[in-house]
Amino acid sequence: MENATTENKKRLQFKRWFWILSNALPSRSISSKDIFQDREFLDFVNVPNSESLEPNSESLQRTIRRDLQALCEMGYIEEIRLDRKNNEAQEYRSTRDKNELSLLLKLKIDPYILQSILLSQDIFQYFNNTELQEAMKALYTDVHNIYHYDDKASAVENVIKVKHGAQYEFDKQGECLDSLINACRSHDKVKIKYRTVFQKTGREDTVHPYKLILYKESFYLLCYKEHNYYKLRGFRLLNLIRFEHVKLTGETFNPKIEEVEKELKKIDEAFGILTYGDEVLPVRIVFKKGSYVEKLIREKKWHTSSEFSDQPEGVVLTMNVLVNEELARWVLGWGKDVISVEPESLLDAIRNIAKNDW
Repeated sequence: MENATTENKKRLQFKRWFWILSNALPSRSISSKDIFQDREFLDFVNVPNSESLEPNSESLQRTIRRDLQALCEMGYIEEIRLDRKNNEAQEYRSTRDKNELSLLLKLKIDPYILQSILLSQDIFQYFNNTELQEAMKALYTDVHNIYHYDDKASAVENVIKVKHGAQYEFDKQGECLDSLINACRSHDKVKIKYRTVFQKTGREDTVHPYKLILYKESFYLLCYKEHNYYKLRGFRLLNLIRFEHVKLTGETFNPKIEEVEKELKKIDEAFGILTYGDEVLPVRIVFKKGSYVEKLIREKKWHTSSEFSDQPEGVVLTMNVLVNEELARWVLGWGKDVISVEPESLLDAIRNIAKNDW
C-alpha cells in the first residue's frame, strides 16, 4: 500500500512538472499566481474535485512553490522577476529547448532510465544499417548532450562493459531488418532468397512475415512459406544471416492469428530456437554431485519450466521441453558429469549424435 501511495505521488509530481515546463517556455514566462488560479492545471493533474487543492488554497501554493524551487535547482527553469517585499520569485521561464524537456524531465526523475538507455546501445549493434539504429543513435546523442553538465552518463559507461561471444556479421543482417520490420507490421508479403546451411546458393520464395525473434545474437524470422519446395510449405524460422535478399511485393496477406500463436508457443516450449522434434515431454537429467558442473548448472534458469532438486543419486534438473537434437547436444556437452537422462527418446538422440560425430 505504501509503495502504491509513493508511486501515485511520483506520478502526480511528474504531471505537475510536465505542465509547468510545457507552459514556462523560453519565449513565454509563467507566474506562480497563474498556476495557483488555473483550473486547467488542476484538471490536468487529475485533482479537479479535491478541496485541499482548490485554486489559491494554501496546500496548493505550498506544493507548487516546492515544485518551482526543485525545477529551478535542477536548472530547468529560472527566476526572472522577484517580489522584493517577500523576496520570492513571481515569474519563471524555461532554460531548455522545448524538445528537450520531456526526455530531460523523465531521465532526471528516474536515473535508472538513463542507465537502461546507455546499456541498450550495445544491443542495438544487431540493428546495423537500419532506421531503428539511426533513431536510437539520435536518442543517445540527445542524452549525452542533455547531460553535458552531469557525470552520470560517463559513470555508467565507466563501470559496466558488455562482452559478446561469437558474433554474426551484423551489417549483413541489417540490410534485411528494415524491410522485414515494416512487412511484419503491415502484413506485406516479401520475396526472399534464402540459403540453408546445406546450400551454396539461395532459393527464392515468397513468405508471409510475422515476427522477428532475437536469440543468441542473431535474428530469426517467423514466417509462413507459400511454395512447396521439398514439402517445406508452412511456418518456418529463418536465420537472417542466411538471407541473400529481401524484396517487398506490394501484396498483403490475411494473418493466421491462431496458427501464429501456436508457433510462438512452440518457440517458448523449445529448449533453444529449434521447434522440431517430439511433443513436449518431462525431461529429467541427473548431474554428478560434488563436481564443479553441479555449481555451474545451478547458476542459470535454463528454461522457463526448469527446476533443481537434490536427490541421493545427484543434482536433478527437470523441465518440460521439446526433445530434439538441440537439447541432446546441450546434454552431451556436459560429458561424464551427466549420470542419468530421461526420457528414452532424449537418450536415443544423444546416442545417435555420439555415434555419427565420433
